Amino acid sequence: MTRAAGADQVMYTELQAALEAGAAPTQALTAVAADGVLAAVARELRLGRSLGDAARTVQTGHPAADLLVRALAVAELTGAGAAQATEQSLAAVRDEASLQRLIEVRTSQARGAAIILAALPPVAWVLFVAADRATLRFYLTAAGALSGLLAVALGASAWWCMRRLVTKAAGEALTADPLAATPPPRDWTRVAALAVPVLLVGALTVGPGLAVVVAVAVAAVSLRRTAPAKTGDQSGGAAEAVELVAVAVSAGLPTGAALAAVAPFAPPAARPALSAAARRVRSGWDIDTALDGTGLAALGATLGAAARWGAPVEPALRRLADDLRAQRRTAAEVAAEQLQLRLVFPTTLLTLPAFIVGVVPPLLWSTLGR
Repeated sequence: MTRAAGADQVMYTELQAALEAGAAPTQALTAVAADGVLAAVARELRLGRSLGDAARTVQTGHPAADLLVRALAVAELTGAGAAQATEQSLAAVRDEASLQRLIEVRTSQARGAAIILAALPPVAWVLFVAADRATLRFYLTAAGALSGLLAVALGASAWWCMRRLVTKAAGEALTADPLAATPPPRDWTRVAALAVPVLLVGALTVGPGLAVVVAVAVAAVSLRRTAPAKTGDQSGGAAEAVELVAVAVSAGLPTGAALAAVAPFAPPAARPALSAAARRVRSGWDIDTALDGTGLAALGATLGAAARWGAPVEPALRRLADDLRAQRRTAAEVAAEQLQLRLVFPTTLLTLPAFIVGVVPPLLWSTLGR
């Protein structure tokens, strides 16, 4: 844990102590959050902004800190649960730090392999040129210029592809969230319709090497144009929404009122489902039916089962939030384990050809010249 993270955890602990001593959420937050991840929020509160307004737009960059501000706003609105909200956030801080450590450890080998594979062609070329500097004249010829351009293009593409795979594996935990935005499939038909003719025509006119480079560039541009635009919040927040409902329920609110109280402060992806469910419950719908078909269907099923059997709701919601976080952890572990296999593609189709194109032609030219 970094020094900043440790300081933030001390701040959370002091905040929990202030709340347990009877301080109001706004008072406690402005008193203890002089610096750290919540300093900006505390500054706004000291300038007169209400905690509810701050919670609606909070974006600290740390999901656990955002959850704390939102939970404190719900607790202030309902009049109870502030200390429990801080305890939840402390657990979320520990879980988030543990997940980041897991991702870093599990992907470290793949990241090291990506660096070595990307560095292999230029290192081999430098060693070869250092042994025989006369080969530099090869790049004054047309074949040499084409070979160098192709090697650089393949090497850069390999590095970009490997970096993208590692970054995607590190963010795979977000896709396991039921509320995470799922992009529509890419239009591969359009990509093939553009790239294949370019490859065939280029192979017949300018040669296969340059044709491959141009076709790859056309495919990359086409993929970027057909990629879905990012709209709204992409990070989900199902576990955080469940935690906020647990805070409202612990204050004694009935189900419909708890959903209505939480909806304005929930993560942006959860707000439409919670608002619609609150209206439906007030109209007489069952809670599990009101949330059916949304990313919070598990929340509705849990609330419905507790209502039918008269079981305590809050412990069931805590367990559900833990299960949702466990799903994210599992998705991160699976992605990290699959990363080595995914790196085979850029290694086989990009890095190895870059090595061959960058080293073999000048070697042959030098040998034949002698």
